[in-house]
Amino acid sequence: MKKILFVCAENANRSQIAEAFFNLYAQKEKINFIAESAGTFPGSKINPNTLEVMEEIDISLSEKHPKKFLPEDIGKYEEIISFGCLAKNTFEQSIQDKIVQWKIDDTSREDIDQIRKTRDMIEKKIVQLIEELRKQEVC
Repeated sequence: MKKILFVCAENANRSQIAEAFFNLYAQKEKINFIAESAGTFPGSKINPNTLEVMEEIDISLSEKHPKKFLPEDIGKYEEIISFGCLAKNTFEQSIQDKIVQWKIDDTSREDIDQIRKTRDMIEKKIVQLIEELRKQEVC
C-alpha cells in the first residue's frame, strides 16, 4: 500500500480533514493508497469545530489526535501535501519533488462557517487527487 502524507502546522484541522477524506475516497475508488497526517508543531487535540463540521457529514475524527511530523520518515511517502507548513528547499531534491503545496488558509481559529468552507475546499481537492491517482494506477 502506497502512502500519502498531509502536513499542516498543528495537525488539528486541515491535515486531519484531508486524511479523512482521502482515506474515504481511496477506499471507495479502490486505489492502492492510504493517507496519514502530521503537524510541524502538533496541537494537543483536534479543533472542536473541526470535529463538529466533519460529524455533520458523518465522518468522525473523535478517535484521532495530532501527531508530529518526523522528517526522518519522509521517505516512506509517495507524496507529501503541505498546507504551507513545509519549506521545500530545506529538503534534498529527491524529497522536494514529493512535496506539493496546497494553498488553503488555516481557518482553525475562525468561526465554524469558515471551517466548513475549508472542509469543502479540501474535499474538492481530494476528489481531484484521487482521480489523478486512479488514472496513474490504470496506466
